[in-house]
Amino acid sequence: MPKSEQGLVEHAYTVIPRTLIFIFNTNQEVLLIKGSTHKERWQNVYNGVGGHIEAGEDILTAANRELAEETGIQECPINLCGQIMIDVFDHQGVALFVFKGHYEDQTIQPSNEGELYWMPMKEIENLPLVDDLPVLLPMVYAYNAGEPIIIGKYFYNNDGKLLTKFVG
Repeated sequence: MPKSEQGLVEHAYTVIPRTLIFIFNTNQEVLLIKGSTHKERWQNVYNGVGGHIEAGEDILTAANRELAEETGIQECPINLCGQIMIDVFDHQGVALFVFKGHYEDQTIQPSNEGELYWMPMKEIENLPLVDDLPVLLPMVYAYNAGEPIIIGKYFYNNDGKLLTKFVG
């Protein structure tokens, strides 16, 4: 199919695709990364691992690549469990694809993205987290494969505060 049949127009809403991966173990812990001080955003706060989807990648390939790059984990089945649209500008946002996996081997390999920590789920409320994680992370933790995926919409109010809304 010719590219022109896709109906792309300059003024249409566009998104930057990203992945976010949460890995859990049987100790009810989640693998989080504490953002490095040299990062452009999310310095010294905890987040899941992930990043941009590169040209030519599908979302699963990108998520597996990011997981390997940021943690060294290569043999960990992950499943899509959520999709969140994030409005950033009037005509541009982020399409965030959220994945969940289970990993028992405690061997992880640090990267320059930040320090990796296995954090007990019962302690996450006491951590400095990326703004959406206090709401999103418990939803991902409770998610079971085969259920409808988590669908969300994030946007910023006039004061720059992130607001979250989930379907269902």
